[in-house]
Amino acid sequence: MRTFDCLLLAVGNGRVYGGGYWAAPEAVLDDGLLDVVAVNTIPRLRIASVIPVYKKGKHIANGRVADSLSDVISFFRTDKLRISASKEVVVNLDGESGVMKDMDISLIRKGIRFLLPKSLTQRDGSVVF
Repeated sequence: MRTFDCLLLAVGNGRVYGGGYWAAPEAVLDDGLLDVVAVNTIPRLRIASVIPVYKKGKHIANGRVADSLSDVISFFRTDKLRISASKEVVVNLDGESGVMKDMDISLIRKGIRFLLPKSLTQRDGSVVF
């Protein structure tokens, strides 16, 4: 079990959310794993220097948090996650907001297939962004 005092917790198998926030820049849609990024509660002045790096996806490289942010960001991969907050928090699920305290998150392997034009895919089947 891991415990975080978070300003923000991003969980996903995609790389980008919210109009260009690269929370999980190395996520792979079909690897069966969720990328989990926790940004600790930090002073407001520090937020101003962390958010631009986070938005560009420069906080993670080669599966590790950048040295300059290792004191404020945690990163790991898992196939399922149980979140229990001490109080209700605002949660955004693919654009839909709600308030929750506890949640279970897991992947359904190969649960959905997308048909994409060849111009958006590479030889290995991965998607080009």
